[in-house]
Amino acid sequence: MASCGELMMFQRRVRGWRRYVRRMRIRAAATVLLVAAILVIAVTLPGRVEQCDERGRVLAGLSILRQAPDGLVLSDAYAGCAVDRMVAYAGRQLNGAASKDAVVAYYRRTLEHDGWHIAVDVPSPSPAILWGRKEILGVTAYLRLSEANEDTYDLHITDGFPGGS
Repeated sequence: MASCGELMMFQRRVRGWRRYVRRMRIRAAATVLLVAAILVIAVTLPGRVEQCDERGRVLAGLSILRQAPDGLVLSDAYAGCAVDRMVAYAGRQLNGAASKDAVVAYYRRTLEHDGWHIAVDVPSPSPAILWGRKEILGVTAYLRLSEANEDTYDLHITDGFPGGS
């Protein structure tokens, strides 16, 4: 017959074993959830990247990126997708001699004619001299015109948050 001390020792071992089994079940469930989340991301991410790349191509094809005021020449077009945020972008630089006021007036007219909504106040802090927004493919696109230096302007469009990539 087992003594009282042996019985208590056995009960402690059983309780310890039960705690161990409970911890292992929790870890197993957490591992299953983590693997499921990784699988969902792995299955859906390529489609999302593909859609983002397509939106970047659509933005790159916008007519506003092929127009420039007198005195400026279009150069250095770019487009793509910021995969970390799934934000499509496109833009172009313009080089030459034109006054900032003339460039802003030209793009203000052109954007309004093309259905863009011009921002009354430029969000700060921002190097932009003109902002616009427009619905494109069901997503709000933001256009930013900024002065890169004295002879260079940057026209940048994103389909995510203002400021873009």
